[in-house]
Amino acid sequence: MNIQNLAGILGAKLLSEPIISEICGFCFDERKIRTGECFFAPNLKSAKIAVNNGAYAIVGDIEPFDSEVAFLHCNDVDTAILRLLRYEISQKNIKIIFASKIQIALLNCLSGDFSLLPKSLVHAYFALKKSKQGEMIFAPNDERLKNLSFDGCELGVINSIKSRSQSLFYSDFVFASRHYDLPLSPVFLPEFLGILDFFASVNFSEFALKDFRDFEYFKPLFVGVNNEPFAPSNRAFVCVNDEEILGLVFSYFNKKIKSDFVLALPKNMKKNKNFVNAKLIEFESLSELKALSFRRFALVFCDYNELKERLMPAKVIENTLF
Repeated sequence: MNIQNLAGILGAKLLSEPIISEICGFCFDERKIRTGECFFAPNLKSAKIAVNNGAYAIVGDIEPFDSEVAFLHCNDVDTAILRLLRYEISQKNIKIIFASKIQIALLNCLSGDFSLLPKSLVHAYFALKKSKQGEMIFAPNDERLKNLSFDGCELGVINSIKSRSQSLFYSDFVFASRHYDLPLSPVFLPEFLGILDFFASVNFSEFALKDFRDFEYFKPLFVGVNNEPFAPSNRAFVCVNDEEILGLVFSYFNKKIKSDFVLALPKNMKKNKNFVNAKLIEFESLSELKALSFRRFALVFCDYNELKERLMPAKVIENTLF
């Protein structure tokens, strides 16, 4: 790419008149720079390392220090990267659809001719480089990323369709004449229906359902009477690892099974004002939950795998080590 054209794309000012006039690519790690690439420099130290490793252009708030290298000045490197991403999107006529973090996690449970844009600007750049012409890409509903697209739309939610199942962990419903029976809590059904509604609006039907147990924000861990994992039981720890989503799940549980669940939170966690009337258990360590007494469900703010490991009987852990 021509240096002058690059300056225009990035909204940067060319501070030097280098011998070179073009760059062959972009890099964001000064240790991995290849000869001829442009480096986005967060500071002077990384810029000098990049130049020593072969960078032909430096983008950032850096004063020129090498006459053979192009220095493109911008006050904010992230803004320059965003402009580069926007250029890639326009060149490939990519359609960006913004989605909530719940919907992004749900889209990870689907497969089809679409992709997900990482929240990291650097990872987003490499994802866009690999994308196809006219591809449909879902992006996190992030204020920064919203500057990527002139015509990006946003997924909605649908609250009018309810699950016919009484389960906290399964949804049974019909949408657009198709029956769905999914291991997905009805808590998240409005967000999932928003995805289906968008697919229907663009006549996109070639998607497949993967394993919804991979949904990252909500995982039940069924336990026996001694809180041992994987025992046949109707008791479960329900693990939620996001504070905002914890509030959503708590409100749903409070409405559906108020007398059948307790809320377990770390002692040092700032408590949501909506938790005032909860049957609250506070813990310093997840190991304390081995002795937790509850009737049906314990809603826990924690990582599923970490809790599973803490609850696993010692003999089982020994056996898995060999």
